[in-house]
Amino acid sequence: MKHRKIVLTLLFFSGFASLVYQVLFTRLFNIVFGLFIHSTVMVVATYMIGLSLGYFLSRNIKTSNNLSFYGYLELIIGIYSVIVLASFGIIDKLYTTIGNYLIVKFILSMIILLTPTTAMGITIPIIVEYLRRTENQEMIDKVYGINSLGASVGAILSSVVFINLLGLTLTFILALTINILIFLVSIIISKESKIKFQLTQSNLPIRNIGIGFSIIVLIFGFNGMALEILWYRLLVYFISNNTFSFSIVISVIILGISLGALLYKPLLKLLKLDFYLIVFISFFTGIYTILSIHILNNSYTLMGGIFNIFGNIIFGILGDNKISETITLFITRYILVILTAGIISISSGVIIPSIFNTIRGFSNENIDSQSISGTILAFNTIGSILGIFTITYLMIPLLGFSNSFIIISLLYIFSGFVIMISLGCNRILGSIGFVIALLVILIPKEITFTKYYNGFWNIKGELKFYKEGLYGTVAVFDVKNTRYMKINGIDEVPNDYNSIIAFKMLGNAPFILKTNYSKVMLNALGGGITLSSVLNHTKHKTVVVDICPDVIDTLKFFSNYNSNVFTKTNWIFIEDDGRNFLKSYKGKFDIIIADATHPASSESWMLFSKEFYKTVYEKLENDGIFAQWIPLHNLEIYDYVSIIKTLDYVFSNVTILITGIYTLAISKKGNIDRFEIISKEFSDLESIGINEENFKSLVFLSPELSKILINKEKGEILSDLRSSVEFAEFHRRVAENTTYKNIKLILKYSTPIELSKFTGLSPTKHYSMILSKTALIEYWENHHYNALKILDKSLELNPKNFYSKFLFSQIFPEFINLLYKYQDNIKSEYGTKTYQELLDYAQKKLKEIETKEFSH
Repeated sequence: MKHRKIVLTLLFFSGFASLVYQVLFTRLFNIVFGLFIHSTVMVVATYMIGLSLGYFLSRNIKTSNNLSFYGYLELIIGIYSVIVLASFGIIDKLYTTIGNYLIVKFILSMIILLTPTTAMGITIPIIVEYLRRTENQEMIDKVYGINSLGASVGAILSSVVFINLLGLTLTFILALTINILIFLVSIIISKESKIKFQLTQSNLPIRNIGIGFSIIVLIFGFNGMALEILWYRLLVYFISNNTFSFSIVISVIILGISLGALLYKPLLKLLKLDFYLIVFISFFTGIYTILSIHILNNSYTLMGGIFNIFGNIIFGILGDNKISETITLFITRYILVILTAGIISISSGVIIPSIFNTIRGFSNENIDSQSISGTILAFNTIGSILGIFTITYLMIPLLGFSNSFIIISLLYIFSGFVIMISLGCNRILGSIGFVIALLVILIPKEITFTKYYNGFWNIKGELKFYKEGLYGTVAVFDVKNTRYMKINGIDEVPNDYNSIIAFKMLGNAPFILKTNYSKVMLNALGGGITLSSVLNHTKHKTVVVDICPDVIDTLKFFSNYNSNVFTKTNWIFIEDDGRNFLKSYKGKFDIIIADATHPASSESWMLFSKEFYKTVYEKLENDGIFAQWIPLHNLEIYDYVSIIKTLDYVFSNVTILITGIYTLAISKKGNIDRFEIISKEFSDLESIGINEENFKSLVFLSPELSKILINKEKGEILSDLRSSVEFAEFHRRVAENTTYKNIKLILKYSTPIELSKFTGLSPTKHYSMILSKTALIEYWENHHYNALKILDKSLELNPKNFYSKFLFSQIFPEFINLLYKYQDNIKSEYGTKTYQELLDYAQKKLKEIETKEFSH
């Protein structure tokens, strides 16, 4: 048939558009419903229900022209999806008005997703039957494979490229354009714009499929979805925790399905019968599922090798730059996911056409391919629905990762036995299956890489707490003198001095600047350090919202810093996405504190958008205060400026304090002409060296200076539809010290006289703190002596500058060590006179320390 290639091309772009929509719908629902695990499961399940319904309906649909009908389905999908985007604001308001209930989310999900997903489900069986009629042969392998290939490409391009460059709205329009083109080409080829269709009884009763085949298809659907969740939970340790990491996993899984479907016929030629192929695939997938654990446990080393191989090629062609690094990193991550998730996913691609052709061989010739393919795909999707609920709510929380892998592996092997029993057991195959099942049980299969503090640096750390929970994998490590709490491999709560400053300032600053507070909300519990500071100021019930309630179990490990906050009763914990809770909350707060994960992470970028800030503004009482932790690390200047610009866009006032090596943004609902200290309760801050003067000196940008910065520097207003911080990883080099760059940026606009007008503190005290950050920059540039001399100047201006004292205590020992370790190098490069000058300085300071004249 001369149009076969065109039809298969249409299928590619149909799959492409469908996954673009899935990525976009998931994103929209995350914005509306929040990122809480129950919301995510509900949306995915609803998507699968729609597909399953479409597959089942396709069994009963008879049309005058399947290709034209397919074109109309694509048009319906596109138009309906864009209508959903246009109605996004209405949907959001409706959800907020009705309330934050799971049943509401389910009903809204069904209303929104059922139409397009049902249409998507109908398309594949319709085209399978169309090609059978026109080609006089079954082509489900090509239909399924090429459609899946398009879906794989669509998943990765939509999340990594289109949303990044075009934003949400234009990406929707791009997908709609593809749907319209598919419709037009389908109508032109079929030469029939008017079609007739009717719902009739399928000529393939479900009971004729056979229990054995039904079980196998269900198992492969169940295992596929269960593994998808498992892989994402585990692979995030290697491929980073951002919004497009999940798309990488989905893309690879669908790519595996595509390759499996396209490899079906070559494999069938090799093994002769579908019976042997199904058994082989079942046993192979069972054993590889267990082997993938060992691949994961060695993935830190594996990634290093892959990065070096491709890095040498790409850096050699494009040079040593950010583009080369980004491409190499992406390829490295993609290949790692292929070696784990991709290989196993091939089995799902092989099994569908194999089962199809086996049933076709047993069935009456009058039974249409549409009914067979629709039935198989429906059962497979039902298995996926069962898989997502079972793995999320039962297997991971109750059994953990390792045991979940074992169960999935045994289910694959069980499916091999099922087909042997259904079609007549071969003793040799049965013996092989028994041996494989025995190996699965006996092979060591503990997942160990999640119990390393940092596998890339080969730092194991001392594991103090570990839990593979419903909401995430939570671990507490001791590494040298620092304790860390990690969620899904991401540092959340370190107890180093710089972090403690940030936590305690976040919990104290709003209360020092405001009176009459009774309603307080804290987003993110973490190690409870910020909460303990909050409770130091108020006896009223503080509302604490966190997306991962398992962190409560880690509070006792930070008791030295959180004052045993887990024993106190004047706080209430809410399990929810902080933004979602705040949006649906009916009351208002006097103080809202946001202590979330890094803005580039998948669960936090929406906490730095204008929509979130508007919600915060609306939920604050008049004169209410909003305080937010804003990191300096892993954020390019453009992204950092964009956050400040967006916050100022909503509140019209942003005060920036540098707290250690992080920043704290404070905005007020109302005018803030002066940085006035209302409360004299400094006991908590004084425990880390911060008194009233030091507190004010931490202000580096007044609202007026912040406006000067955002007007002169490049940045954008971040929104739910497009946010640069979501793709912050693409904007910087992996090992780049963006903290250094962002502090230099802030210092560029920090003027002591202007700061003094705002805080009432003398310009000298402000200049002293500015010098401490200048010294930090010199230290990062490996100019230890310059840094120490600047700190001397800082302490001359303000002997009580706590941060200059801290920096001296860190830099001076390193300076002494370098002085004696590299004395020959220093003398050779700079001369004996310079070395003697450095040595005299060191000896002078040591003498001051010994005589306690220099109380650092």
